[in-house]
Amino acid sequence: MNSLSFIVLPLLAISIPSLSAAPAPGKTAAKPKTTHNDDKIGEEFRDMQLESWVLNHGLPEPKSGINLDRWNASSANDRPEERGFYLEGDILYQTHPSATKSAQVGEYYKWPNAQVFIKISGAFAPHEVNIIKKATQYIEKHTCIRFFFYQPGIQKDYVDITNSHTGCFSSVGRTGGRQVLNLQSPQCVNLRTATHELIHSLGFFHEQSRSDRDKYIQIEWGNIHSHEINNFKRHDNSNHQGLAYDFQSIMHYSRFAFARNPRLPTIRFKPPYEGWEKVAKNDQMTWTDVEKINKLYKCPSTSASPTSS
Repeated sequence: MNSLSFIVLPLLAISIPSLSAAPAPGKTAAKPKTTHNDDKIGEEFRDMQLESWVLNHGLPEPKSGINLDRWNASSANDRPEERGFYLEGDILYQTHPSATKSAQVGEYYKWPNAQVFIKISGAFAPHEVNIIKKATQYIEKHTCIRFFFYQPGIQKDYVDITNSHTGCFSSVGRTGGRQVLNLQSPQCVNLRTATHELIHSLGFFHEQSRSDRDKYIQIEWGNIHSHEINNFKRHDNSNHQGLAYDFQSIMHYSRFAFARNPRLPTIRFKPPYEGWEKVAKNDQMTWTDVEKINKLYKCPSTSASPTSS
């Protein structure tokens, strides 16, 4: 394995954030009954023309829910947010120039004073609300980002966290007014996916869309569904703030994202980085993830030991 190393920040051992009192744990939602099998996903869910596929990225649509219902955590090699028919799987399309040319958006999309106002309006079970709150605290713990509950008539811009649409998705950065972050229950309501979508809302795209990604990974184009080729588009003018490519980033695709054959990868790590394929789980924030947020929002310097509790 290459000598590059990444510090992974602990995700599970955290308390409920101070947004409000923690709800009592609720009854665990039933797991999907359908076993994931990409070979059985009919072409009726993948027959969209590329033009309409791009135009519809700005609107929630039902196909993502049908696709996600077939996802099963115990058998799938991909992740729930990679099952959507949105831009890159889980991003609502944006038209502002800075949103299409950078791996993280410009000043236009940053949250002023690193303060993000949220509303949890979905029909979530109490334990699911608990998970969402843990995700906000996880980000707060390692950055200067602070989450507050939205107060109607006082704040104009806020993130409305719901499960009333299909799929896992978020806009990238602050878009102005109400913006939806959707976590379809139960598949999307886990600490990793909730954290991933919240980081999108802070202004970040996926790690593998960086302009320098071809130095580190190889895209297996032949194993990608034809209507999902654009999900692997490279952002040629991305600003990665001088930070190394992060194979373990929580914002990196899984190696089997959007695969025609779910047993074969769509992403391979180039020499001499092949060793990361066995250890890159992408299920927690890394030191690099934290540094990107802190640099974008001009947070105070991070501690020497970002893994400390």
